[in-house]
Amino acid sequence: MKYLILLVILFQSCRPPAQIIITQFSTLNKVIDTSVSLGKERIYYNKFFLVSNYANSKKVEKEIDSFVVVFTSGNNYHANTAEIRLYFYKETSKTNLAVIKQNPRDIDRYSNEHDLIYYYAVKLDGTFEREKYKQGEIIENTAEQLPKPKFRIEPR
Repeated sequence: MKYLILLVILFQSCRPPAQIIITQFSTLNKVIDTSVSLGKERIYYNKFFLVSNYANSKKVEKEIDSFVVVFTSGNNYHANTAEIRLYFYKETSKTNLAVIKQNPRDIDRYSNEHDLIYYYAVKLDGTFEREKYKQGEIIENTAEQLPKPKFRIEPR
């Protein structure tokens, strides 16, 4: 009997993971932000997505990367666009379309701390920066690391 249970567990773990589903949603936040810097208007687009069947794997990361490329290249943006910011949340019992529709502010109150998984900043030249989150903390970043300073400040 013990071997039968182990065999069932083994077969369940061998099945392929479910395909992720990415759904765009909106909140009360502004979709387009503007600012003026050095006399030039800069436009920032904010887009929010829910990822169903999320699993922490390189395969899922590549699928989301591909989605970002297709999504940003398939839309027209203003010539003064500085960045397109894309936020991806894993779907959970507290972060899902029904809860977001009922109370969009829960994204700020709960989801940013617990269910935010990726943030992308895409520039019009096609370059992008990706940050991976776990429990509200950045655990990976594709941005270039700043070199350490060559001097040291001694306390007095």
